[in-house]
Formats: sequence, C-alpha cells, structure tokens
Amino acid sequence: MNSQLPPELVAKHTITTDPLPASKKVYVQSETMKNVRVPMRQIDLTDGTDITVYDTSGPYTDSETNIDVYEGLADVRSEWVEARGDTELYEGRVIQAIDNGHNDEEKATEFFNQDLQRQPR
Repeated sequence: MNSQLPPELVAKHTITTDPLPASKKVYVQSETMKNVRVPMRQIDLTDGTDITVYDTSGPYTDSETNIDVYEGLADVRSEWVEARGDTELYEGRVIQAIDNGHNDEEKATEFFNQDLQRQPR
C-alpha cells in the first residue's frame, strides 16, 4: 500500500521525537536478561534534585534513537516471548475496514503497510 505520505500531508502528519523538557530518558539494565533494558525518565526537580520514574513514552522521546515510521519500531519482545514457551504463532485474519472505524475499504487501508506487520501469537 502507501509506504510514504504525499508531500501535502507530511506537515499534517509530523511525529514529535524531541525529548521531554527538564528530563532525560535513561535505561535500567535487567539483571536476569542481557537484552532487556527498562526505560526510565530522570526528571529534574525545581530544588536541584531529580527523580527517576518508569517511562511509557516508547522510543519517540529517546534522543539516541532514530525513528523512521516507514520502517517501524524494532522488535524487542519476540525473543523473550518465544523463550517463555507459552505462546504459538498463528495466521491472523484479513484486516477489514471496520477494524479502523471505516466503511470504505480504500480509506481503511490508506496507510496500511504489509511490511510492518508481524505474525500474531
């Protein structure tokens, strides 16, 4: 399908990837899994100290990450999910217009990219 937006839509569909103000993204390395880093946010407080909290913002606020919406996000979970041995792959059903809140099939898949789909578990 459409792998890139037409130039007239680019300004309307800009993704913010700037860091959040007065804070920085940090990671805590898992003690049991070498390839797992837990995202945290170190927030500067007005008294000069900081506090670190769990960060659910994803890679979009990590200044060290290059975001390309046409390539998709890195697959960081499949390896651990498979290692657990408690799931199995299956063939998913065909996406329908109603899945995206549309009645028009062409509109529903306007921005769909098959290359970014992962096989469901």
